[in-house]
Amino acid sequence: MQGVLRRGFLKECGDVSKRRVRAGMPCKLCGSLNQSKFTAEIAIHFPELKNIDKPVAWLFPELVVCLDCGTAEFVVPEAELRQLAKGDAAAAG
Repeated sequence: MQGVLRRGFLKECGDVSKRRVRAGMPCKLCGSLNQSKFTAEIAIHFPELKNIDKPVAWLFPELVVCLDCGTAEFVVPEAELRQLAKGDAAAAG
């Protein structure tokens, strides 16, 4: 849990026990059940220099983070997923 439970973390992020994932699946990387949910703001950029002018696709998902190994999982909403598949992030935001 390096860096996760630093001094002041609980004050900044609230009570960990309220975010703890209950009866969830174990972490796909390390098998731990020590996971919590968080809200996030994620910007997805299209790869390569040729796509530098394409707008960013913004997502605001709920993340499930393993507090032992740091693996994070989230689901891309259907509308944004369609736009990413078409290569047009402007309409996804």
